[in-house]
Amino acid sequence: MAGNRKEEIVEVALKIIYRKGFTAFSYQDLSTEIGITKASIHGHFGTKEALGCHLLRRSHRELLDYLTEVEESGQSPAVVVEQMIDHHAEAHSRDESCLATILQNEWKLLPDSMQSLLAAHHATYLEGVARLLARGLETGEMRFTETPRDKALFLTTALRGTILDLRSLQPDAFATLRAQLLGILSEA
Repeated sequence: MAGNRKEEIVEVALKIIYRKGFTAFSYQDLSTEIGITKASIHGHFGTKEALGCHLLRRSHRELLDYLTEVEESGQSPAVVVEQMIDHHAEAHSRDESCLATILQNEWKLLPDSMQSLLAAHHATYLEGVARLLARGLETGEMRFTETPRDKALFLTTALRGTILDLRSLQPDAFATLRAQLLGILSEA
């Protein structure tokens, strides 16, 4: 039963972070939403920082699993990039953005331990996308003059910015932004 409670704390914490951000949420928020005492939460995660690190480690494992799955699937790199963009937009439409994207907005307010984990997450994502884009160049599906890493840096940064900006843009703006993000992979 303890494992289920810990997972419940994690899932509810994510929902609150999606809604309020990491620095704005408290163990009182968790306590109220789950219906348990703050002491019970502290029994699983001694500090908010420990919970944040747990969330980032979990997110990083999920990212590694995803990148491994994509690389082993042999799917078309262009299709995978399109799916990635759509996945981020779909998650955003459910008020569930990528944890790393949300936390990036709070970078200066995060403890050093979380900053280190977040930087590692972004580096892993960047390198995974760069490998995907390199494959796209090799197969001829993609055309661009930058190095795959430089193009991946632009694409991942633009995607995170797009997702964050969707909060204040009209709902139909994503279609335009999506087309532009995909278009940068066929420029020669």
